[in-house]
Amino acid sequence: MIIDEIAEEILLMFDLERITIIDYGIGPIYTYSIVKYGESVAMGVSYTNREEIKHAKYVEASRFNILELIKSYDILEKTVGVAIINALSQIMLPNNYLKGDILDYIDLEKDDKIVMIGYIRPTYQKIAEKGYNIKVIERQSIGDEVYSDIFTKRLLESATVCIITGASLVNDTIDMVLDYSKNCKVRALIGPTAQIHPEPLFKRGITHIGSIKIVDIEKAKDTILKGGGTRLLIKYSKKYTFKRN
Repeated sequence: MIIDEIAEEILLMFDLERITIIDYGIGPIYTYSIVKYGESVAMGVSYTNREEIKHAKYVEASRFNILELIKSYDILEKTVGVAIINALSQIMLPNNYLKGDILDYIDLEKDDKIVMIGYIRPTYQKIAEKGYNIKVIERQSIGDEVYSDIFTKRLLESATVCIITGASLVNDTIDMVLDYSKNCKVRALIGPTAQIHPEPLFKRGITHIGSIKIVDIEKAKDTILKGGGTRLLIKYSKKYTFKRN
């Protein structure tokens, strides 16, 4: 799976003995991990896929093996694993990022067929309000322009632009989406869970990455544990964009 491969590549950037997982927490919307490496400390977040949680689960910090977490069939273990990889990615994040919202760096044309994987309301509204042809794929259809994920292949095969939620890294749908969206000129990964290091993603066909860097870790942690979502989390973060050359 792509997330397994990416995690392995990112871990090669580190001396594993020097990685310290300071804290982690599982909120109803996001999960976080705080990691220290040398003198650097960073927070990584990942989407909590609560629909897939079948029973109460306690993730044992004492048995952390990052790759085992990433490859786990338990959704909460996997979620914590992605948060850790995202935190490590933030420590090694290249400094050539672009400031601001990703839509400022995607060139859309009026005849583009845009498919959004995951209903990210603010991004959808910005695109739709400008009159672009955009359709959304979700696990469950919830409106006229939001389609069930059973139509993923059908919609992506004719798309020119694909905007993908970072949550696809947690639920392993990123593999399928990248396969079906090969004809797209733009394949953008967005959202807080898209904090992962850009280079492994660029090698696999992603063209743009839009995410956030947490600048106030304690307030972001408190926000997550109290059930806050993206809009609150952004208050304690800086938006950034990477664009593949």
